[in-house]
This record gives sequence, structure tokens and C-alpha cells, in this order.
Amino acid sequence: MKRKPPPSTTRLEVRPSVPDDVTYLAPRLRKADLESLVACASPSAEVSLARGLQHSDICLTALDDDGLPVVMFGTVPYPQDSTVGNVWFLMADDLDIETERLSATASHYVETFHGKYPILSSFMDCRDRSRKRILKRCGFGFGKIAKSPGGWNFQEAFKIRSAACVIQ
Repeated sequence: MKRKPPPSTTRLEVRPSVPDDVTYLAPRLRKADLESLVACASPSAEVSLARGLQHSDICLTALDDDGLPVVMFGTVPYPQDSTVGNVWFLMADDLDIETERLSATASHYVETFHGKYPILSSFMDCRDRSRKRILKRCGFGFGKIAKSPGGWNFQEAFKIRSAACVIQ
């Protein structure tokens, strides 16, 4: 019986996002991501990805082993506070990537984002347990729950670079 090789702990290849990534990923997003976009009253996956590309100061695309886009992610500066970066990510359905590689990539880029922003924030659909696991593995804590425009529960996720960032 042939054994499956152990999962690779190397990170996924990541490059700056381009408009073609939006076109490629939009029809391939995870069901959970599509449900979250509907809950936020987004007109479509393509519009959300295009807005992510347009408004992010850092917008990146992770590629699978065949060089195809599987995750588009980035940070959008919080307009009222330059120390806060809003983290977002949308993933392709049926990812054929080991959890360890996805986690290693996500953790690396969370630390990269922390180089620019002392505080990282994200709002996640409470139905998306996979997203919560990824954020938790990256060291995010979880705060208040609020209703989305579509009436679904969303929860704040946050990561603070150091205790010195917290107002006492």
C-alpha cells in the first residue's frame, strides 16, 4: 500500500493580486464566503473581490501547486485610525491544500500585516467555522457579535501587536 507523503509545511506561493485573479476566483469561491457576501449585502463575488483589489493597500493572491489562484487577501486601512488594518480573505472552493500550508501562509502574512498595522481587525460571519479556525490559528481574539445588513450574526476578530497598543 502506497503511503501518502507527509504534509508540507512550506508556505503557498504568494504574489501581488491582479485583475485576472478577480475574474478567476469569483465563480470559484467557497459556499461559506458566498453566504457571507450575501449577508453583507454585497452585489456579487466579483464586485467584492474587485473592491478588495481596489481598496487594499496590500492585496495578495496565494497560488496552488499548479499556479492557479486559490486565496485572495489583503488589508484595507481603517479610515478613522491609521494604526488599524482591516484584514479580509476569500478562498476558492474545494481547496486541495494541506491545512498546515494554509496556516503557515496565513500566519506569515498576518505578521507581515502587523509590520504596518499594530492592530488587525476583521469581521466574520459566525456561520463560517473554518474562517474562525484560520483566524484563531493566526492568533486573533474574538469580540462582540453584531448583525450584518442581511440580519446574520457577525463577530469581530482582532489581533494586537503588543500590549503597549492597548489603552489602559
